[in-house]
Amino acid sequence: MKSIRTLFIVPPYYSLRDLKPGMIYSLGVLYLASYLRKNGFESRVVISDILANIKSKIFISIKSYSKGWENYKRYVQYREHPIWEKIETLIREYKPSIVGISTNSPTIDSAYKVASIAKKVDKNICVLIGGFHGTFCPEEVLRNESVDFVIRGEGENPILKFVDEMASGTCRWEEVPSLSYRKNSTIRHNELSEKIPNLDDIPFPARDLIITLPNAKLKEHTILATRGCLYSCAFCADKRFWGEIRTRSKDNIVDEIEKILKEFPNTEKIYFNDGTLTFNKQFVTELCTEILKRRIRTKLFCTARFDNIDEEILAYLKKAGFQALYLGAESGDHEILRSMNKRITMDQIENSIRLIRKAGIQTLVSILVGVPGENELSLRNTIQMMKRIPADAFDINCFVPLPGTTWYDKIPEQIRQKVNWLDIGYKSGCPFLFEVERKENLLKYVNRINRIADQRLRKTIAKAILNKFLPFSK
Repeated sequence: MKSIRTLFIVPPYYSLRDLKPGMIYSLGVLYLASYLRKNGFESRVVISDILANIKSKIFISIKSYSKGWENYKRYVQYREHPIWEKIETLIREYKPSIVGISTNSPTIDSAYKVASIAKKVDKNICVLIGGFHGTFCPEEVLRNESVDFVIRGEGENPILKFVDEMASGTCRWEEVPSLSYRKNSTIRHNELSEKIPNLDDIPFPARDLIITLPNAKLKEHTILATRGCLYSCAFCADKRFWGEIRTRSKDNIVDEIEKILKEFPNTEKIYFNDGTLTFNKQFVTELCTEILKRRIRTKLFCTARFDNIDEEILAYLKKAGFQALYLGAESGDHEILRSMNKRITMDQIENSIRLIRKAGIQTLVSILVGVPGENELSLRNTIQMMKRIPADAFDINCFVPLPGTTWYDKIPEQIRQKVNWLDIGYKSGCPFLFEVERKENLLKYVNRINRIADQRLRKTIAKAILNKFLPFSK
C-alpha cells in the first residue's frame, strides 16, 4: 500500500435525532474506498450513524419523529452528543492524510462539524467534501474554513487522481477532474470527469473497510444496480448528478449479493437503493431469473414506479424474494403531479398498488407535502387518495428545496436565501414553503396526513403480529 491514508466519513444524522439509520449505510464512500484499494491506496470508512449504535424502535409516530429535529439542531450547534468524541478518537487513531466527507444538503452542517473536528485533530489533514451538496453548491462549501476541496459528481476517478497527486507530492490540482478549490483568493472549478461507462469495472463496495461495527452485527445491507435515472422529477437531482441511466450486468449484481451473504452470514435483508429498479422490464426479469438460478434466499427490497409495474414483473419479483416495494405517489392531486413532472396518473397509482397487493408484496408509498403550488384542495386530494389505496405504509416527507433540482432553480432568489439547513429537513415536521410564506392554515392538513400514515402503519404492524402468532387467522 502507498503511504497516503484516506478516512472517509459519512456524518451523523439519524443518531443525532435518537433514531436508527434508515438507509443502513452509504454506498458512495464504500465505492471510493474500494476504488482506492484496487489502485494501491489505503483507506477506511466511518459510518457515523452505525458508530452511534442506536437500537431500533418498533414504532414511532411521525409527530414524535419530527420532534427529533430540534435535537439534531442542538447537537450540531453544540458539541453535546457522544458521537463527536467517537469521530475525533477515530481520526486521532487512524492518522489520515485526507478526510473525505460525503453529504447531501440536509446534512451539510453535520459535515461541517466533522470537518472542524478533523482540523482540530491536525490542521494539516486535507478535508474533502463530496456528494450532492458539494456538487451543486461548491462555492458555498468552500467558504467554510475547515474545507479544503470539493469533488463534484461521480467520485471514483477524481478521488484516485487527487490521492495520486498528493502521494507524488506534485499537487497539481488543476489536473484533477471535478475538483473545486481555492487558489489566489479565488475559487476554481475543474471540468467534470467523464462518467465510468461500464459499472462492472468498479470493484464492489468495500464493506470490510467499515471500522465502526463488527461484521457480525450488520444484518441489513444496501446495494446499487444502476446509476442515473430515466426521469426528471422536479424535486430530485439524481439525473443531474449521475446522468442518464447506466446498469450493472445481472451477473455482477448477483455476484455481489452472494459476496454479502458469504461475508455477513447474519444478513437478513438487502435493499436495492436505486432510484427505480423496475425502470426496464427485461432488466428486472433477467436479474430475478439469475437470483432464482443461484438459489439465493434472503429478503429483498427495492424501489419501483407505478407506471412500469405489471403482473408478470411482480411475479418475478415475488419469486426472487422481494418482500416490499417503495413507490413514489407523492400527491393525490393531478395538477401537483403534473407540476412535479412525475409522469404518472391517479389511475396508474390505484391500479398498480392493487396488483402489487394481489402479488403478495408489501408497499411503502412516499407522500411529499408542502411543494410549490400546494393548497387546501391539493392536500385534501392527497388525503382522499391515501384513504383509498391499500398501501401497507406511507413515508411522509416535507418538501426540501434541494440544490440541483428543477424546483430549486425556479424558487425566487429571495426565498432561496432563507434556506437554513439546520431548520429544514425531509421530516422536520413543517414544510419549508409553509414557513417562509406563513401558510399555517395548511398545517392542519399535513397533521391529518401524518395521522393517516400512523394509523396505517399501526394496522400493518398489528396484522403482522397476528399472522405470526395466529397463522391461520384472516
